[in-house]
Amino acid sequence: MSNRIALTEEVATQLAGALQRLNELGDSKIINPAHEAEITGTRQYIARELPKYAAELLGNWFVLRNEYEPLIQGFSGLMGRAGAIINARNAQNNQQPPAEEGEPGNVVALPTKE
Repeated sequence: MSNRIALTEEVATQLAGALQRLNELGDSKIINPAHEAEITGTRQYIARELPKYAAELLGNWFVLRNEYEPLIQGFSGLMGRAGAIINARNAQNNQQPPAEEGEPGNVVALPTKE
């Protein structure tokens, strides 16, 4: 029997808020008993709740790292190549003399033999 618990948006938001608050309290220059109690309580909450969802969090990290990251890198490379082709085409179009009247701009006049 598995004791895995699905991570909900509400729980994820609470854990993220607790981690953020712990960082804020840790950065504080003035520590008073109320801060110490809040730090202790927040650490206990995180220590109690986070392990329940550790398998799901790690699984999601591995999926992102091993599947989506290469996909996004591939798309990024593709977009970079497409941009380079477009830039080269624009540069080439800027270097061509304007088309003569009656001749479309995409037609290249071939030299004739005399």
